[in-house]
Amino acid sequence: MKHTSFLAFVAYLSMACLLLIADASAIPQQITGEDGMRMVLIPAGEFQMGTSADEVKELWKEIKELRDRYRRKKQREAEAHGCEYWWPDILFRRLSIDAFDDEIPCHTVYLDAFYIDQHEVTNAQYRRFIEATGYAEPKYWHEPQHNQPNQPVIGVYWHDAMAYAIWAGKRLPTEAEWEYAARGGLIGKRYPWGDEPPDETKVQRHGENAVAVGSYAPNGYGLFDMEASVGEWCLDEYQPDAYQPSSHLPRQQNNPFVGGDIESFVKNYTSVETEHVLRGGAWSSDGGAWSSDFLYLRIANREYGVSTDRSFRIGFRCVKSAPVSEKSD
Repeated sequence: MKHTSFLAFVAYLSMACLLLIADASAIPQQITGEDGMRMVLIPAGEFQMGTSADEVKELWKEIKELRDRYRRKKQREAEAHGCEYWWPDILFRRLSIDAFDDEIPCHTVYLDAFYIDQHEVTNAQYRRFIEATGYAEPKYWHEPQHNQPNQPVIGVYWHDAMAYAIWAGKRLPTEAEWEYAARGGLIGKRYPWGDEPPDETKVQRHGENAVAVGSYAPNGYGLFDMEASVGEWCLDEYQPDAYQPSSHLPRQQNNPFVGGDIESFVKNYTSVETEHVLRGGAWSSDGGAWSSDFLYLRIANREYGVSTDRSFRIGFRCVKSAPVSEKSD
């Protein structure tokens, strides 16, 4: 009798394992989008979005140290040439006392699972979109330093990025989706690779143009170029107080999005003329005067642009929803 019960128990476990394997295999970890882009599954879950108060204090400490080093360096150079030293405050004009206010408070966000492009949309992929639809060519399209097939497409309006995404059966990522994906499963880290400062082994820091996609190591989710390639358009309208609980802009904990209902927003995107969030510091984030990329290449850093901005520093990647079975535990 005991032997029979044991065999029944083993059979039950075997069946359970087979069901788990079948369920896991039913939800692919990677898919290929209609535009030929490989997309990676980002699992449903919670994460801490934004910058903590302790991190803000640490950033200001590092900024002060950097400013002091820069002052001393320029003073030594001036003295060596017999010149009078002067301090160009304009170099630090972006670092006002409220520089990090749009990143606070750090707060818990839950996201359903979604797929995201493994890297930014390339010129080759955007060319197929143009050929299929007759859509207008983006700015810089005929400049050799920017139009190589495996470089990220640049010079695209927010509306251009939306048009491509819809053509490919996707949409732009929400700001929360972008940050969650960029973190690559790391908790409380400053950059996609951890807390080590950016250097040439991790990201592109200088140059005349963006390098080919996938030139540096991916993050923990297998995503390339989440920082220091080009800034990436997000779906959300930019609001500096988006993280602050308020009467006019209630903060959503589940699948947050600034702009109303996502489905309606995407459907009516051509009538949207607001400023939009940009994420992922561009390759030209470092102005050259001082090493500011430790600030602007942080995952939590928020930038924005008007929807008609066609900068050489802006590109995009897309997302699409995962199967419903992956959205629930």
